[in-house]
Amino acid sequence: QLVERLLALVVAAAEAAAALVTKLEARNADRIENYSSYIPSEVPKLEDAVIISGGRYVVLCVADDAAAAKKIVDKALG
Repeated sequence: QLVERLLALVVAAAEAAAALVTKLEARNADRIENYSSYIPSEVPKLEDAVIISGGRYVVLCVADDAAAAKKIVDKALG
């Protein structure tokens, strides 16, 4: 299975993690809009992107199998 984009960050506080998730979601929405006319075949992967936080950790993952990626991230974040 292919992971195309993986970003894992540690921030100072859980509040910062929540704010970062919001920013990453907005960035992903921009990418969806841009890719819809540029590389439309990639849009479903972006729509299914895993963007979650757990405590001070934030993860963004764009993968062929978003459900499997989410399970792995959820397990890692506990």
